[in-house]
Amino acid sequence: MEYHVLRTIPDLMIHAHTIQECQSFMMLSNPDEPMTNLQLKVSASLKQALDKLKLSSENEGKKEEDSDEIKIGTACKNAGCSKGKKVVPCRHDWHQTGGEVTISVYAKNSVPDLSYVEANSTMVNMHIVFEGEKEFHRSVKLWGVIDVKRSYVNMTATKIELTMRKAEPLLWASLELPVSDTQPKQESSDQ
Repeated sequence: MEYHVLRTIPDLMIHAHTIQECQSFMMLSNPDEPMTNLQLKVSASLKQALDKLKLSSENEGKKEEDSDEIKIGTACKNAGCSKGKKVVPCRHDWHQTGGEVTISVYAKNSVPDLSYVEANSTMVNMHIVFEGEKEFHRSVKLWGVIDVKRSYVNMTATKIELTMRKAEPLLWASLELPVSDTQPKQESSDQ
C-alpha cells in the first residue's frame, strides 16, 4: 500500500492511504479558510452578575452627581478623552473527550456584547472583554481539525468555555500544533 506524507511533527508522522485522503486533508486545513464567529451562549449566572454590576455603577454615578468632589479613578467625561482597555493574561486550560475539545478561560464577568471567538477548521482566535476594562486575546493553531458549525462558546460568571467538535473522534496529543523550524524530510523509495 502506498503512503503519502501529509506533514511531520516531531516524533510523529501523519500518513494518508490514498491521494484522495491527502487532498481531503489539505482542503480541510487550508490556511486561507475564512474565520467564522462561534455562537455565544450566555448563562443566567453571568446575566445576573452583569445586571448587579450595572445597578451598582448606576448608583455610584448618582452619588457622584450629587457631589462636586472628583474621586480618584473617576472616568473622564470630556469628549476628547478616551479610555483604553488593558490586555491581560488569563489562566486557561483544556481537556478532551472522544468527540470534543474544550478550552476554559478563567475570566470573571465577561462582557458578551464586546467578546467574540472566531474559528476555522484548524485555528481559533479568542477576544474576551471582562471585568469592564480588561481584555484577553489568544490565537491557537489546533492540533486537529474541528467542525466549526458544531462548535460553540458558553459564557458563565466565572469562566468562558469554548467547546469544539472534532471532525474525527481521534485523541489529540496536544491542544496546539507544535511549531516546526525544519522542512519535512523526503523519504527515498528505492534504497
